[in-house]
Amino acid sequence: MKEAQILLIEDEEPISILVKYNLEKAGFRVHQAFDAEEAYKKIEKQKPDIIILDWMLPQISGIEIAKDLRKSDEYKDIPIIMLTARSQEDDKLRGFDIGIDDYITKPFSPKELVARVKSVLKRTKPNLMEENIKYANIEIDNSKKCALLDGKKLELTPTEFALISFMVQYPERTHSRETLLRKAWHHPDEIEGRAVDVTIRRIRAALENIHPGMQEVIKTVRGEGYILDKL
Repeated sequence: MKEAQILLIEDEEPISILVKYNLEKAGFRVHQAFDAEEAYKKIEKQKPDIIILDWMLPQISGIEIAKDLRKSDEYKDIPIIMLTARSQEDDKLRGFDIGIDDYITKPFSPKELVARVKSVLKRTKPNLMEENIKYANIEIDNSKKCALLDGKKLELTPTEFALISFMVQYPERTHSRETLLRKAWHHPDEIEGRAVDVTIRRIRAALENIHPGMQEVIKTVRGEGYILDKL
């Protein structure tokens, strides 16, 4: 199962560290470059699945790097997200004219950035995104229809797998029983909401069986539903 490779080209180290941390927490592998020369070397060494690119870089600007890549037969298909403080409409239009795939202005929300990266990859490389979804140490392998905890396979029924897959795809948010029913059962109208409670209990037991204490990663939100969250 392939881990999506991201090349982050950003000369401001604090921003680069912040972006890298949040993307790796979401299951991506992030390679950093701080200027154009370093970026070109890393692209040649290993073609990334997606590039996050700052506009204002030393030596050569990000927009020029994007132009070069779009002219290259070998690299023109790499998705590019521009991450920049340049927020004028003309700048955004210039970026899209060159062929970038998304444009995010600073300051930005790390969660939104992760969501945008996933959205671009789903659109441009759907097979890559289908194979691997990860949150913390829980990994979903859709190609094999299995869930892993610390690299070990969880013993789950198809319904349990569908439910935890949805929660891993959308972590750190509360999901009602009704939502979980719709996402994990083929005929949700015929199933009572308490079935979700039983299924959650079984998933927690499977997590606990491999890693003691991990059952707490699925938290009950009283009166609302369940959330997959940090321990």
